[in-house]
Amino acid sequence: MNELKQMYQVLEQMVLGAEKRNVGRILELNEKYEALARRVYHKSLTELEFKYDNCRNSCLMSVTMLSDWHTELVSDAKERFSKIPKP
Repeated sequence: MNELKQMYQVLEQMVLGAEKRNVGRILELNEKYEALARRVYHKSLTELEFKYDNCRNSCLMSVTMLSDWHTELVSDAKERFSKIPKP
């Protein structure tokens, strides 16, 4: 399986984990995502990479720094994920 497809699947799992407020799972998946991103991303991020990272950031913030905004951030993550083409 190619690494972009793996990133997509990890991101999909992050959105589900954010919905459930599963902090440990989100942090675990974020580590996987970051490892894949280091291999996939280039020096300057493409539009697609920004879409991936923005979705990931919404997932992370929904269970960490901005947990008071959980509902809004999960909605944002879902919307952003829906706009990412499946690899």
